[in-house]
Amino acid sequence: MTREFSDIRNAFEERRNFFRNVQVWPTREEFDCEGWIDNFSGDEEKFLATKMLSDFLYFPKKMLDRLFYDSVGSAIARIQSRFKDFSADFYKKNIIYSYIPGENSNPSDSGYTFVKKARDFLHVPEENLCHFSDLQDTILRGGMWPCAIVFCDDFVGSGCQCIDALSRRDSDGVSLYEHAKRRGCILAYAPLIANVDGIERIRTGLPELICTPIYKLGREYNLFERECLCWEGDEGLFKAGCELILEKSKHLGIPDNGGETVSARGFYNQGMFIGFEDGIPDCDPAIFYFSDKRWTPLMRKNYDRSGMR
Repeated sequence: MTREFSDIRNAFEERRNFFRNVQVWPTREEFDCEGWIDNFSGDEEKFLATKMLSDFLYFPKKMLDRLFYDSVGSAIARIQSRFKDFSADFYKKNIIYSYIPGENSNPSDSGYTFVKKARDFLHVPEENLCHFSDLQDTILRGGMWPCAIVFCDDFVGSGCQCIDALSRRDSDGVSLYEHAKRRGCILAYAPLIANVDGIERIRTGLPELICTPIYKLGREYNLFERECLCWEGDEGLFKAGCELILEKSKHLGIPDNGGETVSARGFYNQGMFIGFEDGIPDCDPAIFYFSDKRWTPLMRKNYDRSGMR
């Protein structure tokens, strides 16, 4: 194991240095590989931790901007094809851009950050950007505008957030999804990256919602699945890696309950190892972002600690 750890450590350090030099990975202050690995003791633990980081997916701003352009562009093309409108400024005249709110909607929702990209990169007028809470009034206003709403987002995990937001009923017992259908307003969801299970859950629950993720991640990106790329088909590595994550999580007081956003296996037990320049999602096991005097996070994240101990 000592030699194996030495080999993977050297390979990982070369990869880390290269990614930092070409600015794919940020500085240690924002993505602390060294500090995170130092949380673990002994060659076996450090070997498993380094294996996880070797396959960690990190998306810098430039890559996210390109993915945004492609995802929203795909949604616009599918909307446009239904209206047979090929005017160059269709996406500015006829479409509203919004976001899927979190459980407690606030201006810091990641989706709203991506809505602003529609203004900055697609030059969509400010009046075409809409807070989620204002969408119902906008749809019910009448007329032919908007003919469509595009929801911008970075990542789809379980898909529950999207389903809950669009299915939530108003005082008249009608959901935003149903209002849009009645008015002939097309809804499209344009995340950059999505868990395959989450997208399928959305397509089942909201069959008329257009979904255009650029990358779809399956079981091979779940640390708690034998097929995970990180474990290379090695049953021993798989078991040892899962046990290590759960053992460290238990020691830190992180609950093993996939129904919570802060969880040992990630929200909905998604077990992913993915990060973005503007944050790390709940689908990741919490040991990647948990922070206290006993534990150095790989990436820092604001989260609710209530009920964790």
